[in-house]
Amino acid sequence: MAEPPAVPPSRKEYCGYYTGLLDCPTLVGRSTIVYDNEVYEKLLDPVEKHAVVPLWNDSAGPLRRKIREAVKGVDWNAIDIFRCGSTSLGHCHLVRPVIPFVSIEPGSITWMSGRAVALKYCDILREHGIHDVEVEIKESRITQCCSSDQD
Repeated sequence: MAEPPAVPPSRKEYCGYYTGLLDCPTLVGRSTIVYDNEVYEKLLDPVEKHAVVPLWNDSAGPLRRKIREAVKGVDWNAIDIFRCGSTSLGHCHLVRPVIPFVSIEPGSITWMSGRAVALKYCDILREHGIHDVEVEIKESRITQCCSSDQD
């Protein structure tokens, strides 16, 4: 089945999709095409129990290796898996969905390139029997901690 085309996000979605998260990162790609155009505060939770956990925690395993290959050529700085959803239970179920995130350097890719990476990542998850998650690509900067010599 061919993947339906996804239009780039509106300015509201692009800038407000991650409202509530520290530094409010910018959305630059996702494997889903549906967005309700609501901006609501989001929260990250640990994944805990999910089929992706043992596969992801095998640092030398095939899932991690294929994911690293999928993001080759993208200026990424982190690959994480969290539960992410609304802070209000009125917007979602009590258990927030599992979402793998690829964090990339700001301004380094377009929406369509980000979507292509998200779809590739999603296909790899499906190959490994993970069918209940969607992937998101967000801009993020790694900030080094600094220390003072005056401690």
